[in-house]
Amino acid sequence: MKPEQDYKVEEFMNKDIVQVTPDTNVKICAEVMAAEHVDSVLVTVDKKIVGIVTEKDLARKVVAKGLNAEEITAKDIMTTELVTIEPNKSLYDAMIL
Repeated sequence: MKPEQDYKVEEFMNKDIVQVTPDTNVKICAEVMAAEHVDSVLVTVDKKIVGIVTEKDLARKVVAKGLNAEEITAKDIMTTELVTIEPNKSLYDAMIL
């Protein structure tokens, strides 16, 4: 087995991005996640990532508060401070972020 610094992030990353717009209601976000078998969707504007909505966001920010999922949008609950890394970086670099 190679050490972490010999693996590249691109060897482990998912290249099939599931995305929604900031104005997508969270019911549709949940439907998209279920249909695509993922636990998060990227929120994009003009192909630029502006946030992420996760299953945890849906559970804590919508369901637990008893909010109507058809009235809340991705921009209302998305996380905007994303931690990213370039695909050509080592797995070790990703681990220490």
